[in-house]
Amino acid sequence: MMRFSSGSNVPGYMPDEPAEHHETFDDAKRCLIAEILRDADQADNEPDAEDLSAFAEDVNLWGSPQSGYCQCRCYFVGEI
Repeated sequence: MMRFSSGSNVPGYMPDEPAEHHETFDDAKRCLIAEILRDADQADNEPDAEDLSAFAEDVNLWGSPQSGYCQCRCYFVGEI
């Protein structure tokens, strides 16, 4: 059975939290989108929040494991 991980970190630094593990790609993607939207809710200003919300919409279109950058963070879904 294929398993997936999701999470984020600032490149060059240790992750704030360990990556989460999921049974399916869709579960991992949903978890990552929720994380991005939490970050948008906690953004310091409206343009940053809008960037993160737009990025969450882009992540929703991902069809396979990958990563992307937004607001100096790398967000990822990967196979493990």
